[in-house]
Parts: sequence; structure tokens; C-alpha cells
Amino acid sequence: MNAIFHRRKLARGLIPLGIVLVFAGCADDRPPRLSGVVAVNGAAVDQGEIRVIRLDGAGSPVVAVITSGRYEMEVRPGAMRVEIQAYRPAAKSPVDPAMPGAATAGTLEPYLPEKYNRNSNLTIEVAGDMEKDFDLTVP
Repeated sequence: MNAIFHRRKLARGLIPLGIVLVFAGCADDRPPRLSGVVAVNGAAVDQGEIRVIRLDGAGSPVVAVITSGRYEMEVRPGAMRVEIQAYRPAAKSPVDPAMPGAATAGTLEPYLPEKYNRNSNLTIEVAGDMEKDFDLTVP
């Protein structure tokens, strides 16, 4: 009888410990956080987006918004190609002749060369949470 009592007592102590270990393991399954600053010629990008694409082709690209130069995203570990797009107010917004007097305020245009987005050679290796800044040069 004494042995049964000790086994039950031990089991009652191990069950909560097992639950804690299961949930602690789940917390470690969070993808690494990638964040940083994107600047062009030393000035923070006001508006834009950054996209990371796994070099092994697995999974979908991950996109984050760049606001006031900062971005943050969660990505799976691995080697990534990085595409960056920055936007600024359009110098001349196209006006639709069918809508005379239509407001064109707020129209944005991309201004980075394709070597930073469509034809990007920028790469990073993500192994865990990391900060990665990009200071791009545009003539």
C-alpha cells in the first residue's frame, strides 16, 4: 500500500512537470525574428517593403513593411535573398482625364534601382534572432 501511495504521489508531481516541458518546447518553435534599419544614402527609408526569399526555394517569401526606416519579421532559418523597395511621393501623378479635378495626393512611386529588388544580389543567413541593417547607395 505504501508503494502505491508513493507512485501516485510521484505521478502527480511528474504530470505538471511534463506539461511545463511541453509548453516550454513550444515556445522555442517560434521562428527567428529578423529586424533592422533600411537607409538610402544614409537617410532612413520613410516607406517601403522588404522581402526575403529562401535560396532553397522552400516556403513562400516573407514581406515586411518598412516604416521610418525600421522593419521586423519572423522567418525560418536559412540562406535568403533580400529584395528591398522604397517609395516616395510621385513627382507628377498621372491624372485620369475622365475624372477632372480628381485628387492625386498620396500617389507613391518606387525609386530604388532593380539591383536592390527584382535583380537583387543581397543575401543573408538567418540562424536565430538577428538585426540586419541595409544602407543602400543610389546615385
